[in-house]
Amino acid sequence: MSSILVGVFVLARRQAAAQRKLAGRLAVEHEQGRRLEELSRLKADFTAMIAHELGMPLAAIRALATLLATGELEPPAAAHTLTQIQAEVDVLTALVADVGAAAAVEREDFALHVRRVPVTTLLADAVAFAHTLPGAALVTVSGDMDGLVRADAERIGQVLRNLLSNAAKYAPPGAPIELRAECRGDRIRLEVADCGPGVAPEDVHLIFEKFGRGRAHGTRPIAGAGLGLYVSRRIVRAHGAGDLLVAPNPGGGAVFAFELARAD
Repeated sequence: MSSILVGVFVLARRQAAAQRKLAGRLAVEHEQGRRLEELSRLKADFTAMIAHELGMPLAAIRALATLLATGELEPPAAAHTLTQIQAEVDVLTALVADVGAAAAVEREDFALHVRRVPVTTLLADAVAFAHTLPGAALVTVSGDMDGLVRADAERIGQVLRNLLSNAAKYAPPGAPIELRAECRGDRIRLEVADCGPGVAPEDVHLIFEKFGRGRAHGTRPIAGAGLGLYVSRRIVRAHGAGDLLVAPNPGGGAVFAFELARAD
């Protein structure tokens, strides 16, 4: 009788263990299914967003090209139409570059090529880029510019270009933009300050997310897929000296800042 009870007990334990394993497998499969559904949703959202961002400039180019093809425009009007087409092409180019940059920083083999870089070089390249922005914003440079930092010059240049582009997009045309450098012990802090509408406190966490966009200000449409600040923060964090932060500009607008390790 005792051997029968032992056998029943062993069988019950085996059945319980099998049920636990089955429940564990079901839980894993359920979690995998949930993640696949989430990835599918994110993929659909990404596709819809990119299609939307591509659709607007493409529609504008199509309409402008059709107008130009009529041959009825006077030379000044035709030249203006060509300028508008080029502007829409620039929007498409920037969007493709942002998507490519986001994919690059998310790859497992993403690496920085860090070396000693003069702060003056980073700022000079940034100012040269700012002169190409629409509206020809007035850019001023100030602060401690004699130091060297440890940085990937190309990647940090990408960050500064993103910040300057945002400043030019959100600030009134021709509004001044400040580039500042400040020595803080073993680090140098770089800042881009604008005179735009600033960033609402409830939007601070949002603007650094992938595809994150702050609330619109005014009626002027702002192009972009919400990738510039996301990519910039990933690059800054990869340098290991801090984070990309935003704060109100005392004179109105926003100040984006990050720090790099000194190398001198």
